[in-house]
Parts: sequence; structure tokens; C-alpha cells
Amino acid sequence: MISFEEAKKTLFSRQDLVKKDTLGRALACLEKLGNPHLGLKTVHVTGTNGKGSACALFEAAARAAGLKTGLFISPHLISPAERISFCGEYIDEKEFAALFGEVFAAGPELGFFELLTCMAFLFFQRRKTDLAVIEVGIGGRFDTTNVLTKPELSVITSVDYDHKKYLGNTLAEIASQKAGIIKPGGVCVAPILPPEVRAIISKEAAEKAAQCRFFAPVFEIAGRDWEKNRQTLRHKKTGELYPFGILGEAQVSNATLVWVGLELMR
Repeated sequence: MISFEEAKKTLFSRQDLVKKDTLGRALACLEKLGNPHLGLKTVHVTGTNGKGSACALFEAAARAAGLKTGLFISPHLISPAERISFCGEYIDEKEFAALFGEVFAAGPELGFFELLTCMAFLFFQRRKTDLAVIEVGIGGRFDTTNVLTKPELSVITSVDYDHKKYLGNTLAEIASQKAGIIKPGGVCVAPILPPEVRAIISKEAAEKAAQCRFFAPVFEIAGRDWEKNRQTLRHKKTGELYPFGILGEAQVSNATLVWVGLELMR
């Protein structure tokens, strides 16, 4: 069995591998691994900004409700093991190395993010997660995470100019890429987006006979604690207060998407 350092070295050597607009390579690897992604219950999250916060909130809420949770995020700060966690704990380095060896043997042609995504799905399947929260790497339509066939919920946190080299030069083109995570017959939630963006996403949903619902914030900021980097959110209808461990006006929208998303899944 290879070591964690050896796994990291090989993994990072795959960063410059060109990935075309197809999910074929990842799907072929996953099939060799027994298609672990097909049996998972997932929340699939994309967006120009806010997807990391939304993923953290979905996972924390599901775990607080007693579910066994998985979380796949990008990027990492120090170690690639930070990208894959179970019930709030990062994957162990030995398990990371073993998983990498298994996935790399099944897909030696895969790139950096493709390998990590396949590893995450295999890990979550083996841990028998009740709900895995999956963050899109770039865009959505051709992102490796989009091998998921029907998440419990698709989430678009925002649409703005990002990764124009890969996603397009206009908001409409970028919105089309992000809308690609909507699945036939699925459910998608998003904030109130600019009309041209909303039209693109709604069209995608209609073509796939999926629901897409746009929500105005149900929360407002009731107070901030700058020293502790916390703020308090107030639910506009009930008046209930919620301590919130992330500062920023944008968190009102992220918290809303998680709130309404959990309500829909429940």
C-alpha cells in the first residue's frame, strides 16, 4: 500500500492533465469501482460565491439532526484530506492513501479533481452516509461531480463572472453551465437572481421537468460580534434568533437556501 506522501505526490502530478467537456473518464472509473455514486443521497451545490458556506451549513444541520454526513469540498488549505470528511472529521491519511491507490488503479488516466471526486464517492458509500454534501469544483455541467444522477437537492448559490476561460464570457453562458447540475425530475433552489440568469436556469429546469424555486432571504442580520467573528440572524417571520459563526451580508442568502432546502427535503 502506498503512503500518504506518495499518494499526494502522484495526485498533484495530475493537476495539469487536460480535461475535456465530458464526464466519460470519471464514469468509466466509477463503473470499475461499482458505481458508488449511484446509491448516495446527496445535496449538490454550485455557485460563483457562497457554495462553500452553503455546503458547510447543509452538512452541519444534517449532522445535528442525527444523520451520518459526508462532505466533499474544494479547494483545501493545507492537506488534500481536508476535501473529504465524514461526520465532521477529515478522512484519515492512511485511508486517503488506500482510497487513492484503489481509484488510481481503476482510472490511471484521471486528472486531479476527477481522482478526488471518485475517491469521495467511494468513501461515502463505504461509510454508509445518510447524506453527502457535494461542492462543485468549477461550473457545473461538465464538472466531475455532475456524474450524480439525481441529488435530493440541487443548489445554485449565486451566478457572477468567474472562470471565464472555462465557463464563458457572459452571465448567460456562465448561468447555463451552473444550471447543468439540475437533473430530470429534480428539485433546485436558488436566490432571486438577475432576470437574464433566472431565465436561463428556469429554461433548463423546464426542459428537464424539474422544479426550480427562487427565494428571497427569510433571514436578516440582527447583530454582529466583530471580535468573535460571529453574527446573529433573525428569521423574518418567526422572529427567532440564530447565532451564526460566519460574518457577512451574503450569509443571509446562504442561510436562506439551506433553510428552505432542508424544509423541502424534510
